[in-house]
Amino acid sequence: MDKARASTLHDIVVDYVINNAYAGTASVLSRTPVPGSPSSSPTPQEAPSAPAPSLMEQLAERSKRAEAMDVDETPETLSPTVLERLARRREIIEYILSGSIAPAVDALNAHFPAVLTPVPATSSPRARGASHATPVFAKSTEPEHIALNLQIQSFIEHFRQIVPSAPSSPTSSIGSLNGSSSAPLDAALNVLAAINTAASKLPSYPRSVYLQEFRDVGGLLAYTNPENSELAGFLDQKRRVALAAQVNAAILHSEGRATQSYLEQIARRTSAIYETITEKDIDPQPVWAGTDLKGAGAAYRISEQLKRRPFQKGGFNLHEYVWEMA
Repeated sequence: MDKARASTLHDIVVDYVINNAYAGTASVLSRTPVPGSPSSSPTPQEAPSAPAPSLMEQLAERSKRAEAMDVDETPETLSPTVLERLARRREIIEYILSGSIAPAVDALNAHFPAVLTPVPATSSPRARGASHATPVFAKSTEPEHIALNLQIQSFIEHFRQIVPSAPSSPTSSIGSLNGSSSAPLDAALNVLAAINTAASKLPSYPRSVYLQEFRDVGGLLAYTNPENSELAGFLDQKRRVALAAQVNAAILHSEGRATQSYLEQIARRTSAIYETITEKDIDPQPVWAGTDLKGAGAAYRISEQLKRRPFQKGGFNLHEYVWEMA
């Protein structure tokens, strides 16, 4: 973690909302001046009623307020360009969550073309667990994987329109396989064919994974009540959420940003530490006794960690804990 950027809890929260594309919240927390507000449009014609405090006096007062209120008062702003890109990311996420895959792809091509531009593969990520509620290679940022997962989701959304029993979003138009128009079915089959073609061009391992996914998702057409079948995961809203998270991570990766926020990294580290402590059957808060490294062993080492500043008699301090974990 870059402690210069994340020196306070406030910074870490701002990083989290930026990472997850909460543009409005990020703007507020970063104290971006609103055009036309007093902070951004001073009125020089109004003379101050008292002499302005010196810089040292301002810093001292700010430090006192920050300490008393437990917040960081360092003024930080996000540029209009950054806020605009945040808004575009949020727009794409919302498209995917509502099942509007075509507009999401159009927005990616317009604003973040690198996300879907093929590049030489650099890694071999894990495929997926047994559930279809998560796309395959959900942690991958490879453009080919992103594009195929979007195509698969596009087929799923078309399927929702042609099968009355399939769960759908509020904006979906439900038709029937025996309806008056075959357009939705034709569109779904065209997407399915495109998935097969794209998957066949991949290297051996991802090709085998995606061809199996192709067969599985195509199997939805065999069910009249797919939500009660073994393929129900394809229709779960969790799949949209997972795909939106993957696309968001791919956008961040294309911009050279970390795909996980500082807060997520800290949470993962904390979880790993406590899992290890539990596996080793170590009391995380042993009795403060013994100073002999050989005699106390792991308990001594943990007690020494817990004696450090964040855990002194004054109580647990989240600011300092986050700093230590960083």
